[in-house]
Amino acid sequence: MRAVDRLPLSAPDPKIGDIVQSICGHDQGRLYVVTATALETGVLYLRLCDGRLRSLSKPKRKNRKHVRLTVSAADASGDWLVAAAAQTDPESVEARLRKLLKAQQKEVKTKQ
Repeated sequence: MRAVDRLPLSAPDPKIGDIVQSICGHDQGRLYVVTATALETGVLYLRLCDGRLRSLSKPKRKNRKHVRLTVSAADASGDWLVAAAAQTDPESVEARLRKLLKAQQKEVKTKQ
């Protein structure tokens, strides 16, 4: 069974600020923060950032089917990404992303 087939059909679409985990591709298992969404030819694509390999200036484009929602933005204190990006420099936002994803990675490993 492919990883894409394991997704529930009623999975909610990620929003900006949500933490998602890649389930397909060479980056399988890596955590990202959703920085933007785009609907192209009926397919929802996400722009993903991890603050280390993928910065805010060069986000990864990934199909919605290839990620799993880990933590919603409501659980991760709302629209902090939008507010932080508007007020501070990109380096401090990326440092905060790295810290947030590192803490979330520890939680994901303890659940498995």
